[in-house]
Parts: sequence; structure tokens; C-alpha cells
Amino acid sequence: MMNLAPEYAITCVAQLVRADLPLVVEFTSSRVKQRPMAARPGGIELAETRLPVRAVDIDAYPDLRRRFKINLLPTFIVLHDSAELARFVGPHSRRELAGAIRRALDPSMVMVQEPPRAKARWNDFTTRLWGFTSD
Repeated sequence: MMNLAPEYAITCVAQLVRADLPLVVEFTSSRVKQRPMAARPGGIELAETRLPVRAVDIDAYPDLRRRFKINLLPTFIVLHDSAELARFVGPHSRRELAGAIRRALDPSMVMVQEPPRAKARWNDFTTRLWGFTSD
């Protein structure tokens, strides 16, 4: 197991359910050399609150890895009341995550009159992220 205090580690699905505020879950491995963000105090600071960050060791809990379809590490998933709100794959700084989570939780923060013209069709996540309705 990673060098992580027990209160910051997720060991079962029941620990993922929080109705009061979103939870940031970091999927990582004891084989990864980078220290998990969940091991650092403070969480993710948003405007008026801090979101807790918890870690899942995919080597110790492969059932959680399969349930959330984790293929790359680290993967950060924002959950609220057991529903996935956002997913971020790859290493991110705390500041990058805070900005991305703010945009994911409040798409009205992005002020764009019309979506940029794209050659491909927008997928559902991109459409919701930018606050537009899909065709």
C-alpha cells in the first residue's frame, strides 16, 4: 500500500458516496514514484470551500479500477453523491485541477458567445463543459 494515512485512502465503494460536497478521487498505484496528491494536506481549494482528495491504490483494489475503467495513471475523478461529474487523466498540479474542477462544476464560468467551429462533431462531455446543448 502507498504511504498514505488511512483517512485519505479509499478501500470500498461506500467511501465514495458523499452528498454534502464533491469528492476528488485520485487513482494511483504503489508502483508510481510520484507521491499522491491525497497524501498532501489541504485538498483542492475552490471559491468558498475545499474539496477533499482521496486516493485509490489500483493494485490493492482492482475492483475499483475496473468499476471506473481506469487505464492511465494518475486519473482524477470528481464524484458527488456517487455520480461522476468530471474526469482528468494524467499528472496535474493542484492549481490546474482546481481550475478544471471549477469549470466542470459551473460551466457558466466560461463565457463564449458561440462554440468554436470544429471539423469534428462535439462529444457530450465537451458540449456540457462549454455549456452548449448538443444537436
